Amino acid sequence: MTELLFGAAGFMTMGYLIGKLFIRLNPFLILLGAFVLFFAVAPVMLQLDNRNFATVFFILGAILNFKRPISSVMDYISGVFGTLKLRKLNESYINDLHTQKAQVEQELHEQKRQFEEDIRRQKAQAEEQLRRQEEDLKRKQKQFDRKQRQKNQGSSYQQSQRADSPSEKDKWHLNPLVFEEACEILGLSAGKTLLEYKRAYKALVSKYHADKLSGLSEALKKQEEEKIKTLNLAITTIKKKLR
Repeated sequence: MTELLFGAAGFMTMGYLIGKLFIRLNPFLILLGAFVLFFAVAPVMLQLDNRNFATVFFILGAILNFKRPISSVMDYISGVFGTLKLRKLNESYINDLHTQKAQVEQELHEQKRQFEEDIRRQKAQAEEQLRRQEEDLKRKQKQFDRKQRQKNQGSSYQQSQRADSPSEKDKWHLNPLVFEEACEILGLSAGKTLLEYKRAYKALVSKYHADKLSGLSEALKKQEEEKIKTLNLAITTIKKKLR
């Protein structure tokens, strides 16, 4: 066992020393190392019974000339795994970016949809409010026009009443059942034809038509209705007389 250990140490030392000649890449030293290896070391090792054992430790000794060969291999392996890990991280980062981009696009799309929905709702509310305001304005305008017409009709009626002569006002106090007074109520004297009385009656009745009484107070309406009744009684009396 001791011989094997000393032999292993010797072969490793020999390999280490010859490896020194090759490590610097000096042509002279390389030739010298090759000469020693092929003409001194190789013939001796080939004659040994355990030449495989000697060759292994000789090569290990030569490898020791290189700077941390195991560390170099480990660094290389670590670099390979680091590259793979970095590539995986890059792929994961890219996937995260795509995911974030999709989320942002979805959020923007949702915000755009909500914004458009708010705009449509506000537009509909504004249009509805405008429509109600227009309807309210039209209704107020109609009320104003109706009151104005009633006011104008009342004013026209009052003006016509003020324009009546004293005799025109007094005739409504006559008795429509008496022929002569009935003729006077229609604005004519006795001795006219029935056709002339009918024409006078129609002219007076149209003056007190119901459409012309709108807008008047209840008292004035009642007064005009009494006049129409008087006219009807007067024409009835005249028709009976002239038949």
